[in-house]
Amino acid sequence: MTFRIHNQPFRDMWPHSHRCRQAWTYLCLGAMFVMGCSGGGIPGLYPVRGVVKYQGKPVDGATVSFVSTGEGRPATAVTKPDGSYELYTLDSPGALPGSYSVIINKLDAGPEVAPADLGFDPVTGEDLSMKQSADNANKKAPKPKQLVPAKYAAQSTTPLKVEVKDSSNTIDLTLE
Repeated sequence: MTFRIHNQPFRDMWPHSHRCRQAWTYLCLGAMFVMGCSGGGIPGLYPVRGVVKYQGKPVDGATVSFVSTGEGRPATAVTKPDGSYELYTLDSPGALPGSYSVIINKLDAGPEVAPADLGFDPVTGEDLSMKQSADNANKKAPKPKQLVPAKYAAQSTTPLKVEVKDSSNTIDLTLE
C-alpha cells in the first residue's frame, strides 16, 4: 500500500528525499567523526614540567609563568607541595617551543579576616558595635608579602631565561 496525498505517491512529492536523507546522514557522521577525533587543544604544544626550589627547599603554591621573548603565548602553572609544576597554555597542557623569561610569584596575603573586621560575628551573626566597625574600616589592609626574592616577580628583572624544545621538557628552577 502506498501512502498518497492528493492522489500522488508520497515519494513523488520529494523526488530527491532519499538522496537528501543520505547526504544528511553522511554529513552528520562526518561531523561526529571530526568532533570525536579533534583533541580540542592547541596544536604544537610540548610538555614542560620541573621543580621550583628556594634555599634548597621545594616551593609550594607559587605561580610559575613562562613569558615568551618572541611572539608565543605565555604558559603558567602553580607548584604543588613538592615544588613540582606542569605548564599549561590556556587550558591545554604544555608550551610552544621558543625562548621564555620565567616569572615566579609566591605571596603571603597576611592574616585571615577576624570577626571584628567583618562588622559581625560569623558564627553567631551578632552585630559588633558601630565603634568597632568604624575603627576597623579605618585600618589599612596589610600589603601582601613576597615569599621569594622580588627579582623573580617581573619579566624585566627575572634572571631566569629558558628554552622550550619541540620535545618533552624538564626544566628545574632554582631560586637564589
